[in-house]
Amino acid sequence: MVFVRTRLPLIVTFVAGFIIIAQYYFNIPAWKALSADLLRFNVVLAAFALALGIGGIVRLHSGRIRRRAPEAPYSMLCLVTLALFLVVGFAQTTRGTTYRWLWDYILLPVQATSYATTFFFITSAAYRAFRVKNSYAAVLMASAVIMMLRVGIFASAMPWMPNISAWVWDIPNTAGMRAVTIGGALSLVGNAFRVIIGLERGHLGGGE
Repeated sequence: MVFVRTRLPLIVTFVAGFIIIAQYYFNIPAWKALSADLLRFNVVLAAFALALGIGGIVRLHSGRIRRRAPEAPYSMLCLVTLALFLVVGFAQTTRGTTYRWLWDYILLPVQATSYATTFFFITSAAYRAFRVKNSYAAVLMASAVIMMLRVGIFASAMPWMPNISAWVWDIPNTAGMRAVTIGGALSLVGNAFRVIIGLERGHLGGGE
């Protein structure tokens, strides 16, 4: 039982990870075909994970409804909407007219409303960030001001400002983004390597 719960997942992870990575370095048709099959199998696993997530959502919100929690009306609305999308999706596929109507006139407006409310949080965060407490905050504020002065009446009053803003965007910003991208990629590779060789075992539920 311990082997199935701990050792077997590590072995499967190592073998699958090695097959996927090695196919980029060895031009072996059979190996590439096996790697492609594993990637397609990953889609199947993702579908099962989605079903598990749906089951978790149903369990959570049905529990709130049974307990008559204050959030019960919202939970009921969530479950009804989930069932509606599932039924229509299975009946017409995602290309059906009814499904597209639900997507365009229910889901998209709700998403737009959610995104619109984040404006206030972004404004509050920007206000806190622009309070100059150190040199880093001063650089952040100066960069933000330069970028904001490139549009609208500011650009008309200061025609040289868009050139400065373009330089800030193309040179310092690009350099910083490349550094962040490279650092994130290295971290991703390092974490993937730790998972493959068994040092990172979070996918086992935190077991050692």
